[in-house]
Amino acid sequence: MRTIYILTGPAGSGKTTNLKFWCERHAESSGILSPLIKEKRHFYDLLSKETYAMELPEETGKPLRVGKYLFDPASFEWASRKLKDAVTQQRQWLVIDEIGPLELSGEGLAPALEYVLSRSMKTDAHLILVVREQCVEDVLNRFEIDTERLKIITLSDLKYLDPGL
Repeated sequence: MRTIYILTGPAGSGKTTNLKFWCERHAESSGILSPLIKEKRHFYDLLSKETYAMELPEETGKPLRVGKYLFDPASFEWASRKLKDAVTQQRQWLVIDEIGPLELSGEGLAPALEYVLSRSMKTDAHLILVVREQCVEDVLNRFEIDTERLKIITLSDLKYLDPGL
């Protein structure tokens, strides 16, 4: 990976929405976004344009719990497969939205992020990770992200990311 960007900002600040618009203008993007659809969190695959509901309507089986939210473990398996496939696509940009408390505990997209980072020297892609402000330091430490290739950006910086970097 050439550069690892961490797109950060408060919850509800428009990180996912703006990144989706940015990716639509940059055809060489792949990865996973986490938009709200009808007030429920989903995964959205940038390559296939498929969505998969993350949230469970009620406690069934063995959900992943973050605060008041219940997430379907199968949705994270689906998203992880999509991310692993995206690594092989050799696109210019690889997006992972969002790395947060679930991943810091080793669940959710943590295994997929570890896979992506372990292959980072074998690809020319730039990596964009969406991380809430309060989680940035913990994410850097937990995943041992190489700070020499790291740029922390906010929404106002997103428009300046040049696909030719």
